Amino acid sequence: MKRGLDRAITAVRNEDARAVDKLTKWLGVNSSNQQQQILGILIAARGLADSVTFACDMINDSNTFEDAVASAEGGHELLFTAKYFSYPEVGVISRPIIFFHEMTHLPDVANANSNGVPAELYKEDEVLQLATDRPDDARRNASNYHYFLGDFLYGN
Repeated sequence: MKRGLDRAITAVRNEDARAVDKLTKWLGVNSSNQQQQILGILIAARGLADSVTFACDMINDSNTFEDAVASAEGGHELLFTAKYFSYPEVGVISRPIIFFHEMTHLPDVANANSNGVPAELYKEDEVLQLATDRPDDARRNASNYHYFLGDFLYGN
């Protein structure tokens, strides 16, 4: 995830045409100020990623993790259940991209969907529509960040 975030940060910082297209597609970005806002979120996620440690508190009879807690500086914790570990390591729907999605919920990153606003959308078509119809809400929805980074890194 760190290398992927580094690539996205560099591309957004350099106003790479492909990155800008993905920002518009998934996050409804239509100004340099909004682009800078997203850059700040990517940088915050990257910085927090350096401080994350996983603690797996239970292994089941199949010798797989029941759940894991990812702890980061500032007292932030994210819980990952066994389902998380069943996802592949690469792709739009993969562990690193899901991890990034969860990080965007943290107040120090994007505070996405805080207090249920907006109600979180997960499906690709709904996320795309949100970016078109309500771009401000798209920039507050964790799945929009998820699909942006996944599409940027792996194509869609």
